[in-house]
Amino acid sequence: MNTERINELRKVLELNNYRGSKIFLGRLTDEHRKLVGQVPGSCAVRIQGTPFLKGFNRVVIGAHGPYIEFEKHHLLIDLRTQQGQKWRETEGSPKYLWLYPCGFPDIKVYKQLRPVEYASYVVGKFYVDLLAVEMG
Repeated sequence: MNTERINELRKVLELNNYRGSKIFLGRLTDEHRKLVGQVPGSCAVRIQGTPFLKGFNRVVIGAHGPYIEFEKHHLLIDLRTQQGQKWRETEGSPKYLWLYPCGFPDIKVYKQLRPVEYASYVVGKFYVDLLAVEMG
């Protein structure tokens, strides 16, 4: 997929401020649905120009919009636990670990720990907001 089409989707998402996967999907045009479904797994993903992922699994529509699903072997930057979030590793039953790529503490990465009803997240996989990264 080309960068122009990805940027088109980003604009639509940002302008409409979608919340909730059912609402989000209801507002997508057929063209945008195809765009989300066709993002190639071999596509490079960067953060502010820095290589972040060498491919990914898929794009998932979550409660707050589109997320890139990836696995540890896709990572090109180490992940760290977000400050104040260590408790998620040992206490209670959180839905996810809150991580960030080294050097980019404002980029929220989730490691899914348990299933949720509002999205098809997979336990053990990682997720990052599509709008927080660059693709192509």
